[in-house]
This record gives sequence, structure tokens and C-alpha cells, in this order.
Amino acid sequence: MIVEQLKEKYKDVQLIDAATDNSSLRPRHFDAVLTVYGTIAHEFAYKGFQVINAGDNPHIGFSFSLTPNSVSEYLSAIKGILFKEKKIEISNQEIFDFYVAHFLLARDLVTAPLEEFESSLPINSSIEKVNAYLLSDSKLKELINCIPSDL
Repeated sequence: MIVEQLKEKYKDVQLIDAATDNSSLRPRHFDAVLTVYGTIAHEFAYKGFQVINAGDNPHIGFSFSLTPNSVSEYLSAIKGILFKEKKIEISNQEIFDFYVAHFLLARDLVTAPLEEFESSLPINSSIEKVNAYLLSDSKLKELINCIPSDL
């Protein structure tokens, strides 16, 4: 239902079917790729796409994709790329660095003994407390309040 509303409201935006093989897509087909949190940010940047993230995401500390800090910056970034006023410089080395940090080094943390991982947390708290905090009703309500009501 939400996707249908978006299609109706933004007729010039092209949504890609989830079953589409990513290898068939080329940068010449799109001016920009938009994502919130997905692996599409590093996967498509590696293929030369201009990628704009919305919100906090694992790619935020890297420059191969753009993560604006506000809605106005987000809209400005989209307009800049669409009108060829802005170009994200993509470094494949930086994408490799991201991949190693996010998938290989992080995996070592996950497979480390639980006590070792818990002791590395910035606050002396257990995993259960961290999860309880992140999933508390107030945090969930904050997240829901961030979703535009006109979707």
C-alpha cells in the first residue's frame, strides 16, 4: 500500500523490482540510488552509482556514498545529483576498507566470547539491557514519529 502511494505521488521515480538481478543494472540507467540502510550503498557505489543514504547507516563514516544530516540536505543532494551539480567521488579502496571493517572485523566481535564483547561496550551494561533500551516503547515511539505521516 505504501509503495503504491509513493509510485502515485512520485511518478518520475523508478522503483526496481526486488527480483531484479543487481548485475544487470548500470550507472547510465539511473542518476542516483537512494537507500536508508542497505548494502546497496557500498555495492552500487562500487559499480559507479551515485548513492544517497537517508538516516543513520553503516556507511555514514565513509565518503563513497552521501549521508545528509537533514531533510533539506537530503533534497539538496538529490537535486544536485539530478542536475549534475554534485558528484560523489567514489574510492574503491575506501569501499574495500568499509567491507573489511563492517563484515570481517565486526564478525570477529560477534564470534568473540560474550563476556569479552560485553566488556567492550561503552557503558557497563549487558546485551539484554542494550537491547531493552533500543527496543523500549519510548525508543520505538521515537522511531515511529520519524516516519512521515503522508506516506
